[in-house]
Amino acid sequence: MYKAELPRRVLLVEDDPDVSELYCFALTTAGHQVTLATDGEIAIEQIRQETFDVVLLDMMLPKLDGLGVLKEMRRLGVDTPTVVISNYNAGDLQAAAMRAGARRYLVKSHIQPSDLVALVSQQ
Repeated sequence: MYKAELPRRVLLVEDDPDVSELYCFALTTAGHQVTLATDGEIAIEQIRQETFDVVLLDMMLPKLDGLGVLKEMRRLGVDTPTVVISNYNAGDLQAAAMRAGARRYLVKSHIQPSDLVALVSQQ
């Protein structure tokens, strides 16, 4: 398993318990500190209260979707590197996420937990 040289404070915004458990395990095993938000409103509250090195953001969330989270982050002046990780591979959604401030857009089925750890370690 990849071990982070510099531990990162990660906000994982994911409503699927299986996915969040897998990602949290991989990231914490690598030495990162992970805070989990299970919906968009919780994510915004966490962002208001804490500083993160990177946000891993699902697009389809309860209460406030990922695009709404990105827009609210930018409205608040938060420029934390944000990586969208979604099951939805629609070009228009990817383009909207990138315009709203996402640094990358990854499709869940194409990324392994070890790839995610390496990506977070590079931010």
